[in-house]
Amino acid sequence: MLGTFLEWIAIIFITVPSFAPVVLNLGFDPVWFGVPFAMNSQMYYLSPPP
Repeated sequence: MLGTFLEWIAIIFITVPSFAPVVLNLGFDPVWFGVPFAMNSQMYYLSPPP
């Protein structure tokens, strides 16, 4: 949904600071958070243009 209105860098700047502390406090590995996050952010290219 964010990919419809924002560029990839804006999506990362908005979502990572809010999700990263939660993921780290839950005890997940940051790499295993980053890989699916990067894959999901690549879906931005598949969304329709604004």
